[in-house]
Amino acid sequence: MYTTNTVEGHHHQLRKVTKTRSAFSSVVALQKLIYLTIQNLHIKWETTTYNWKELINLFSIIFEDRINSYRFD
Repeated sequence: MYTTNTVEGHHHQLRKVTKTRSAFSSVVALQKLIYLTIQNLHIKWETTTYNWKELINLFSIIFEDRINSYRFD
């Protein structure tokens, strides 16, 4: 998994929120907005993968030499 896409997605969401505001009353206001945005993104990015057991079993068949040593049960 490439982390660049994840980081870019995170930065895109922060830019999206701050771009709509033309000016902030203080640095603290900007910090609060970024903090709340990160909290909302944290919930979104922690969604569970559906059918994980079925997927890991399929991956262990396809990528037997890579997956079996890192088996998650």
